[in-house]
Amino acid sequence: MNTHSASSSNVATDADTLVNLTSEIARLQALVEALQQKDTLAQAHAELAQKHAALSQKHSVLEQNWDELQAQYAKMTQSFAGIKQRLAWFEKQLFG
Repeated sequence: MNTHSASSSNVATDADTLVNLTSEIARLQALVEALQQKDTLAQAHAELAQKHAALSQKHSVLEQNWDELQAQYAKMTQSFAGIKQRLAWFEKQLFG
């Protein structure tokens, strides 16, 4: 009987060890999955940061272009006003 109870004790210990190992494996698998998700998120974040930098640069160029267009518009408006004044002067000279 002693052999039987020792054997039963070993089986119980082995069963507990198996349960503990299975639990630890599941925990480690969950950690691996979490790390993989973290890596995926880090990669996505890096890609978004690159896209943001590119868009910011494009925005800066567009703002500069807009400022240049506004300056050109102001010059053209002044030129047009000057042309209108000269045209009015010529009309007055020609037609009284």
